[in-house]
Amino acid sequence: MCPGLADHLTDDRLSVAERSALVLDRELYPLGGGYVLPDAIDGLALRAGLVAVSASDRRVAELDTAAWVWGARAVPPAQVELASPIGLAPRLSAVAAGHTREVRLAESDVTRIGSLWITTRARTALDLLRYRDELSYRPEIVRDLVTPSGFAELDRMLNARTRLPHARRARARLARLRIASGLDAHDERIGSPDPAVSHR
Repeated sequence: MCPGLADHLTDDRLSVAERSALVLDRELYPLGGGYVLPDAIDGLALRAGLVAVSASDRRVAELDTAAWVWGARAVPPAQVELASPIGLAPRLSAVAAGHTREVRLAESDVTRIGSLWITTRARTALDLLRYRDELSYRPEIVRDLVTPSGFAELDRMLNARTRLPHARRARARLARLRIASGLDAHDERIGSPDPAVSHR
């Protein structure tokens, strides 16, 4: 790679051929209407800062985008996935090379890393358990998200919320994940809070 390139590259910085070659060689990864260098994705604050380019004060990084920021994904998803608290955005609106959906979020569901609002590790895991179809669901990502806090927090979130969409799917996947991780149905291990963040 040529030294001095910015962490976040837009389409006009490189030709189509140059960009395609670098992506094939895994020297660039697509992210939110631009591309990022591998060195730029080493660290929570750096990943959050890159996603924040595509977000606003009223949008919250979620799903696989949040999983990548938390370090549970090796590479960023091609589309930036953002949530907007109900009443602040259309049901689905274009945002750079991603989308925003309207979501009901509690204060405890979100936290802030630098300038980026993001769903907590537990809320991110819960949403992936609920919304990913069989082709895109990756249990290892959920496992990496919940490792610091255990599975009991997800159980409490599922039990505390009524009319939660796709709750049955989430419970079934969580049960399989717990068994695969060598835990029983009554595991109550709880870890420390998310590091390096300030809560709203």
